[in-house]
Amino acid sequence: MVPGSSRPTRTAAVWVAVAVGLVVLVLLIVFFVQNQDMVTVRFFGLEGSLALGTTLFIAAVGGGRAGCVGRRCPHPAVADHQPSPATQPRWARYRYGT
Repeated sequence: MVPGSSRPTRTAAVWVAVAVGLVVLVLLIVFFVQNQDMVTVRFFGLEGSLALGTTLFIAAVGGGRAGCVGRRCPHPAVADHQPSPATQPRWARYRYGT
């Protein structure tokens, strides 16, 4: 390491994440305020009125979730977990062609 330089701490990373989260929150609030027109939503025979911004937000979250389920997105805490060979089925322990 170069003298006088230091690595970022976890606290610094948390503060950066908080700042980014606040910016995203402000952008979402602006999005909702600018898109308050009422629209009619029809879904499987149901019909109702909802604000345009809310409708688009629900559609985006639902689409992201549906895409994540299709790709089997793991929870971040579980993503780095590698099962031990003892818990894997016998056929999964061998790599063919290696």
